[in-house]
Amino acid sequence: MYENPRFRTFAQCREVDPAKTAAIAAQANAWKVHIVDPDGNEISIPPGSDVSFTGPSGSGRIGVACSDTGDFQYDKFVLEQFPGVAVVAWGVKDGVVKLAWLTQTRPFAVDQERPGRTKPIAFGQIPMGFIETRFDKSLENLIYDAVVRELQEETGADHVISVSMPDPGTYWQDPTCMSNGTYVAFAQVDLGRISATTQHGHEQIKKAEFLPVEEVLRRISKGWTEDGVVHHMGLSLGPLMMFFARFPHFFPHSPSP
Repeated sequence: MYENPRFRTFAQCREVDPAKTAAIAAQANAWKVHIVDPDGNEISIPPGSDVSFTGPSGSGRIGVACSDTGDFQYDKFVLEQFPGVAVVAWGVKDGVVKLAWLTQTRPFAVDQERPGRTKPIAFGQIPMGFIETRFDKSLENLIYDAVVRELQEETGADHVISVSMPDPGTYWQDPTCMSNGTYVAFAQVDLGRISATTQHGHEQIKKAEFLPVEEVLRRISKGWTEDGVVHHMGLSLGPLMMFFARFPHFFPHSPSP
């Protein structure tokens, strides 16, 4: 995980102030961990334990949040996502600026406004994907490679004209519980070279389109479209806002409702 001086393990805190660390673990609202093993036995992890888990898309842990001066404050569950990039891909065809827009099912999303809904939610979103970890390339080159790969795999865009990043290049989607963010890149593609062949792998991408800016904004404004797709996915909306703030001439003055 990324080193963060304001987030420490319980073991590190006990070395400095055992009494304060024990008091944090004993708080009524302290995080509690329960595990059910394959035999159905429930195991409760004692408060104050250092709990962590790792996987192919990131990691998480329970530790102690510290103030700027290093004082221990409370325990916290924190997630760290594997480095990834969200791509605002655009091109021009017949004088019209178009943006890449995917329809992708997110099986873990819960519709909190419609509790009776059981069908997985499909979201309208920009392309995104993880970045390979290599030590023989700079971060800039790794991001470029990821952008080119994801656009070809997810949208069929076979020719990327240019790739740029804002400064800073990170979008922090939820800093209340996520320690890091996602890199953002802007990519111009040749809309005359869009292949019908895409490789979605295990991702549940149902459709890939290049839509006029006005249509993307119409879908976002409406929220739900006629096909039942939701267009309010934060990791898509944030980078779009960053894109239009830096390319205001692409934003229509009076988008259609």
